[in-house]
Amino acid sequence: MLQVIRFLWITVFLVACASCATGGSERCRQSVPTDAGINLNHGEFFFIVPRIIPNAYSGAQEMWSESGQLIWRLEFNHGQIARLQMFDAGEESLNCDYSKATDPAHEDCPSRQQLSSGLPTIQAGNEPVIPADRDLRGKCVAPFKI
Repeated sequence: MLQVIRFLWITVFLVACASCATGGSERCRQSVPTDAGINLNHGEFFFIVPRIIPNAYSGAQEMWSESGQLIWRLEFNHGQIARLQMFDAGEESLNCDYSKATDPAHEDCPSRQQLSSGLPTIQAGNEPVIPADRDLRGKCVAPFKI
């Protein structure tokens, strides 16, 4: 019994020391799926999840820049646009509420009709080749330290 306790204590100690030496390990809260849609603007790739919005979709569609920054977030409720959020350097820069019968009054908010199909993507099969160091698909965009 004493050997088991000693073994466990040493194991915990070694894991703790390794974590201290490396600054802790990271786990991922969110990664961009490998089937994410692609868009391209001014030479920068953008990754859109999900690629296509189904008719009765309830949930979010997000656009991430190749540097791992969240740029746009659309929320849908039963296939209808409910909210648009835009982000700049991680901070919300625009919030458009579409839950009312009329479009938002803010001049920077797109019309409900412009967002009804979600964010546009390049058709699968026609996407450009993305250099591996710029391809965010399958990579973590929201790590946290443990």
